[in-house]
Amino acid sequence: NDGTLFKVTPTVDRFGNSNKAYLFDGDSSHIALPSNMLDKQAMTISMWFKTTAGGTGVLVGQQNVPIYQSGLANWTPILYVRQDGQLHASFWNGSNSNENDSTFLVNDDMWHHVVITGDASGQDVYIDNVLCGTGTGIQVLSNVIYNYIGNAPAGSFWPSTPGGYFSFDGTIDDVHIYNRKLCPLAVNKLYNASNPATTGVVAVKKELAFNIYPNPATNQLNIETDATIESIEIYSLVGKLVQREKTASFSVQNLENGAYILRAKTNKGLVHKRFIKGE
Repeated sequence: NDGTLFKVTPTVDRFGNSNKAYLFDGDSSHIALPSNMLDKQAMTISMWFKTTAGGTGVLVGQQNVPIYQSGLANWTPILYVRQDGQLHASFWNGSNSNENDSTFLVNDDMWHHVVITGDASGQDVYIDNVLCGTGTGIQVLSNVIYNYIGNAPAGSFWPSTPGGYFSFDGTIDDVHIYNRKLCPLAVNKLYNASNPATTGVVAVKKELAFNIYPNPATNQLNIETDATIESIEIYSLVGKLVQREKTASFSVQNLENGAYILRAKTNKGLVHKRFIKGE
C-alpha cells in the first residue's frame, strides 16, 4: 500500500537515521493513501510524530473527494494536533467527539507515539503507550474513500481548528494501518519497536533507566534515573494536570488518594510512569 508523496521532505527519524521519516511543511504537503483504506468497521492507525511549539495540523484524515477538489461534503480529521497543542483523536462515530481525554501538550518538539484502535463496539486512544481515552464504536461513511497523511479538512465542526484544510507542520514516522482492533499488548509492542537500521540479527532498544519509589507513595515520591530531568508533570487518569515539579524528589502529600500518571521530560526523551498515592 504505497503512498503518493506531495511536497514532503525526507528527514531524520526518531532513531537518528537520515531520510527515514518525512517532514511536512504546514502548507499543502501530504501523502495520499490508496482509496478505501480507512472506511472499515474495524481499524487501527499507529504513528510517531513530532512538532514544535505552535505546530498544528492533521496527522491523518479522510474525505469524500480528492484533496483540494470541489464537492467536499463529508470528512473526518481522525488524528490532529489542535491549535491549543492537545491531540484530537477519533474515528467517525456520528459526532465530532474527542476520544482522547488527556490534556497532554504534544507540540513540545518531542517524539510522541499515538495509536487509535477501534471497531463497532468502541475505540481506544493511546499516547506514548498510555491509554488516554475510550469512546463509542466506529460508524463507516461509505463515500469517504480518499485518505491522506499530513493534511485533511477540519472545518469549524471540529474543535480548536482554523477551518478549511489543516496541514500538519512537523515530522511523521513509522505509520502502521491495520484492518482490526489491537489489544494493549500489541500497542506496547509497537511503542517499543527497535531501530530497524540497527545491524545484527536482533535489534535491541536500550531502555532508559527510570524508576519511581515508593509506589504506592504517601508523602514523598522519588525518581532514580541516569537521565537529566528537565520537567515533571503529574496528571490524573482523566488527563487533568495536578502538579508540576523539576527535581527528582518531591512531595505528593497534597494529592488525593488514587492513581496518577507521571510525565517526565528528560534529555533522553519522554517517560510516562503510573503510580498510586495512598495513605
